[in-house]
Amino acid sequence: MSSCAVLHSARPRQARLDAPGTLHHVMVREDLRRYPHSKIGEISARIGAEINRSQLKRALADLVRSGTAVMEGQRAGARYRLADES
Repeated sequence: MSSCAVLHSARPRQARLDAPGTLHHVMVREDLRRYPHSKIGEISARIGAEINRSQLKRALADLVRSGTAVMEGQRAGARYRLADES
């Protein structure tokens, strides 16, 4: 085994906080459960200390892409809710 392979395998893997089901996604899903039909600014105001805005946008996009959440409207007027709520 080469020295590069040994060094690489000895390093611990970093947890991906943007992967589905991780802390960011869980927090955003819980916020949408409690406050359906929320704008991104409203969600950010509630959980902004925990997740910065770019991470929030990425988590929302992932949830919409996976069908877990629904985006209604466009751009600044977009509101988000969980897919199983009306």
